[in-house]
Amino acid sequence: MDTINESIRETLDFVDYSRQSELDSILPLRDSNNIIIGCGGVGFWTGLMLAMLGFSKITLIDADKLEATNIARIPVPTTWIGVNKAVALRKVIHSIRPLAQVRVLNMFINEDTLDIFNDLLTESHGIVWDATDDATAQETIYARVKDVGLSYRKIGYEGWEVANYPSYDKMWSTGDVQRGYRTAKANALSSIFASCLGILSLSTASPAIKLDMLKLAKGEKDDQKV
Repeated sequence: MDTINESIRETLDFVDYSRQSELDSILPLRDSNNIIIGCGGVGFWTGLMLAMLGFSKITLIDADKLEATNIARIPVPTTWIGVNKAVALRKVIHSIRPLAQVRVLNMFINEDTLDIFNDLLTESHGIVWDATDDATAQETIYARVKDVGLSYRKIGYEGWEVANYPSYDKMWSTGDVQRGYRTAKANALSSIFASCLGILSLSTASPAIKLDMLKLAKGEKDDQKV
């Protein structure tokens, strides 16, 4: 990208953000680095929306590949099934924000990759987005992020319930939640809604919020803060 002359660079980077100026007071500086761990439904939309909001430094971490169930929740063609999720997200981001600095790490967070993850956190400033669906990995991620003092956001969903937490906690207390990987009930709407909820949590208040989308749509009262 450094070889692109300035006139071409300006053309590629011509995005008018003036109509989202009301977000400037609640979103951090757009030059911060966003580390997204897990690039499935929630992580995919989080990365895409951060790029659309003007964040230009994004690191994507995932060793998993797209499956048919992912295609039901994210805007990619079926021909991409089998492509690494982080690579797929980078391709989509670059299709709309070609100058974004998007780094891909094809790995899971576990004992074998902790040194790499620690180095990444040490050299970073910004926000770590935990969009994984593995309780063991989540506990490890939060502990490491807390040690280096970076901002942390855990976002996810279970059916029509969506939640975000600024610190580590279990999102659901049902028997479906256990240590290790689980398959959450998922759809495109809950993926998008959870991602939006997480990004909006960057406001100064940044409470932990859990809500039922269907109750919200029907206007039913629900305790949104946990």
